[in-house]
Amino acid sequence: MRRLTLSLLTFVASCAMVTSTSCTEPVAPAEGEGEGEGEGEGEGEGEGEGEGEGEGEGEEPLPPPPFAISTKGAVAWKRQRALESDLMTALVLAKGEVCNELGQFSCIDFVHQVPLGGNDPFVKSQYEPLAIPTVTTPIAVERVVLSACVARVTKDIDAAPVVFTTLDLGASAVSDEEADATITALFRRLLMRDPEAHELAELRGLTDDEGTAVPPRDFAIASCFAIGTMVEGLFY
Repeated sequence: MRRLTLSLLTFVASCAMVTSTSCTEPVAPAEGEGEGEGEGEGEGEGEGEGEGEGEGEGEEPLPPPPFAISTKGAVAWKRQRALESDLMTALVLAKGEVCNELGQFSCIDFVHQVPLGGNDPFVKSQYEPLAIPTVTTPIAVERVVLSACVARVTKDIDAAPVVFTTLDLGASAVSDEEADATITALFRRLLMRDPEAHELAELRGLTDDEGTAVPPRDFAIASCFAIGTMVEGLFY
């Protein structure tokens, strides 16, 4: 009996420390140990299996979520090159038109390169990019997006409009129909989706400044900036 007790204690202790399928069945007892051990183990296993099956059958499956779930469960930071490429595509701009400091230095490649997630091993001796955004990253992103929006609006005023085709940039005010069409076009270009009703209503408020009509140029820049800096557009 003492040998049997020690054998069972050893088995329980080993299963508590090691989570492995090998612990589902104890090692067969040595010769000479009583038959009562086998009978007790058989009864315990049968009762445990019966209870587990009974509880599982009564549970209902959870309903599917109303949104798509990432297969990797991770969100990546859209760094400077991806941000630049998306703005160039959405607003139909060339590389040098997105953002420049004093019209000479690229915001993407030089001025804001580090906070935007880039690195330069030759000039700045930075051999690896930052692992996470810095406290100045939001400011740098906003400046780049704002600069790109201003550049696109200016080009659409000076020549045939390419992006703001549903907005009369030379008028003195913006109608609700023009605002909705412009907001929808920007959502499709920058976020690849249509705006929701509450988003249209919120951004439509950019046409009015405390009772004063906002010029179409200012509305175009403000709506472009607001949509271009939404969180979903800065991660992927």
